[in-house]
Amino acid sequence: MRKIRLSPTYIVLVCWSLLCFPACGAQNLTGKWVGTFHVLPQGGGPREDKAVVVLKQQGEEVTGTLGPSESNQMPLKKGKVTGNLLKIEMEGNRIVFTLTLDDDKLTGEIRDADDESKILARVDLKRS
Repeated sequence: MRKIRLSPTYIVLVCWSLLCFPACGAQNLTGKWVGTFHVLPQGGGPREDKAVVVLKQQGEEVTGTLGPSESNQMPLKKGKVTGNLLKIEMEGNRIVFTLTLDDDKLTGEIRDADDESKILARVDLKRS
């Protein structure tokens, strides 16, 4: 049996690639996202509202703000990202955002926090 001798440089490069490349594949949600809230009828007709969402991700935890413009924002809390799925609550309102990250797009739904079967709006956002 032939013995293979590995150089210390080779070992360091292999270890570095095993540690770094999985982290490089995960996208960070931090930044500004713009798009549309497609509000579903709740006693009125459907409408589309402009959406500006600013997120800050630290590990799995996500916080941020949302509103119709950068100058008119409301806080988001208790956000958690698992894989490409973000679930985050709006502070002061009983609603939950469930969004899926696909490249530079976040899409999903806004649901009633007390009855998550009740969809209040659909969300389409792009990284700005």
